[in-house]
Order: sequence, then structure tokens, then C-alpha cells
Amino acid sequence: MTASIYTLFVLGALASCALTPLVRYFAHRHGFLDCPKRARKVHEGEIPRLGGAAVLGAFIFTLIIGGFLVEDLAIALWGESGVGGIVLFGAIAFFIIGFLDDLSRLSAKTRLLSEFAIAAAVVWLGGLWFDEVRFLGVGNLPMSEGLGFALACLWIVGMANAVNLIDGLDGLAAGVTLFGLAAVATVGFLADVPTVTWMSTLLLGCILGFLVFNSRPASIFLGDCGSLTLGYLAGCLS
Repeated sequence: MTASIYTLFVLGALASCALTPLVRYFAHRHGFLDCPKRARKVHEGEIPRLGGAAVLGAFIFTLIIGGFLVEDLAIALWGESGVGGIVLFGAIAFFIIGFLDDLSRLSAKTRLLSEFAIAAAVVWLGGLWFDEVRFLGVGNLPMSEGLGFALACLWIVGMANAVNLIDGLDGLAAGVTLFGLAAVATVGFLADVPTVTWMSTLLLGCILGFLVFNSRPASIFLGDCGSLTLGYLAGCLS
């Protein structure tokens, strides 16, 4: 397992490194640029903002390769439960919302309603709702299915928008997500949850490959399509 997960981690990083310049060129050609005159901007010049396409593309590519090589990934992606595949389809849907927001600003109401609808479908189909909330040193708080479902949806949408809101500096959103997912992958390994371990680790590699171009001085940004997708994936995996 260790050798395979390291190999796919490196493959994800290389795929992201290869895709990012192509996405950057496409964004330049078609005007997907971040204007420095807007609020919360500290960069100079117009920077492409479709980096999320490179990260998600590399992630999907690596997962598909891994699905043919690793039994745990195959079960997660297209096995009986298919929870990994459900999460991945949700990521594509969140990417589309972010892309439309990058293309022409969506209203806050439209975006939030769309995000909650997708999160609700993912939580329901993947069985990702909370059964209980654990308080360290205090005890556990059992939750009804309805409350656990609502809390899970709120958690995923909240994570997606939290990462989106911090995407204002070079490498910030990708870097914060990187460290968070490293913790999630570690806990997944210790708790013996292979789906979480594999998906988190492979996504880590894709983010690292993107950070080569997103670190200061950044030549490309995640954009809403990338920050929303990374936040969504972090919410689901955690």
C-alpha cells in the first residue's frame, strides 16, 4: 500500500504540474483574469484564475489510474457503495458553480442554494451525515438523522465558502487546504479508513504540483472554481 500511495501521490503532483501551464495559457487567451484593482487584491498585473481546473483535472486523472491499480480505490469509486465516486461527482458540480461565478458573477443566493442542493445530494447518497458529535474529555452527543443530515450539509458548504473567502493571497487557500488535508489523511490512516486516506493523499499531491505556480509570486490563482472545489473536498473527506 505504501509504495502504491507514494507513486500515485507523485503522479498527481506531476499531472498537476503538467496541466497548470496549459490551463494558464487557456485562461490568458479567453480572458479569465483576476484584476488587481478589485478589493482584497495585493498582486500587480492581471493573473489567470482558473487554476482549479488543473487541480481537479489532475485529481480525477490520478483517481482513475489508482482505481485500476488499487482495490480500495476501486471499491470507493465504482464499488457497491461508491462513496468516493459520489464525492467526486459533487466536486465536479461545485467546480461548475465556481466556474460560472468566475465567468460572470452569480448572485449570493443562487450560489448558496446550488451549493446546498449539491451538498444535500452528496450527503444523502453517500451516507455522510453525522451520527454523533464527540466532545473531547466530555462525551458524545447523539444526533437524530435529520439534524445530522442538516449539520453535514452546513459543514460541507461552510468549508467550501471558508476556503473561497481566504483565497486572497498567493498560495494561501491551497496552502491552508494542504495542511488540513495532511491531518485528514493521517487520521484516516490511523483510523483505518482507506477511502479517506487515499483520496486525501492523492489530492495533496495535486495541490503540491499546483503550488509550484501558485506560490509567491503566483502566475495563476485557484479562482472560485478551485477554492470552492478544494473546500468542498476538504469538508467531505474530513
